[in-house]
Amino acid sequence: DTFEWKHNDRIYDCRIEKLSDEKNRLLGTIIVMQDVSELKKAYAELENMVIYDQLTGVYSMYSFMEHCKQYDEYNGSVAVVVCDINHLSDINIQYGQKAGNQALINVAGVLKKILMDRAYIARINEGNFVAVMKNVTDAEAGKTFEQIKRTVEKECNNGKFGVTIEYGIAMRKASNRWIMDIVHEAVNDMRDRKGR
Repeated sequence: DTFEWKHNDRIYDCRIEKLSDEKNRLLGTIIVMQDVSELKKAYAELENMVIYDQLTGVYSMYSFMEHCKQYDEYNGSVAVVVCDINHLSDINIQYGQKAGNQALINVAGVLKKILMDRAYIARINEGNFVAVMKNVTDAEAGKTFEQIKRTVEKECNNGKFGVTIEYGIAMRKASNRWIMDIVHEAVNDMRDRKGR
């Protein structure tokens, strides 16, 4: 038998082995305890690094890909919104990586503040975020992201440069479509908006 035991903020993996003779009579019991506190802590830290984007605190691309499986099985309507920080590479070149990182952190903060628990938010690459919202219409998602766009323009201006975003929306109304297909549609919608 094996079990986990916690004592004084320490975690132990415990294994119990019964010793028997050739006639199956119990001779004794051995209990082996191993302190795995540091291992558990390291595992939790590693898990955190995989699940969350370390810079912005939103979910990571890996986490998003894992989460897509749940959305693929979900029967309700789903809005996928992809947003991109405009000219992020220019900010990095002109003002430095630290300024670009701060822009990412600030935009993620606005997304978290406005969307709160209404959407699953992940950073999917350099300057792109994705938000997946259940049971909303295209118009509701658009209204929410127009608010986010205005808030970013207002709150993410540091005096040297302003940060702006563009977004694209795609809807899945039928559960027979993969969520990643909807993400690609949202990316295309965002590119169309940038071209306007």
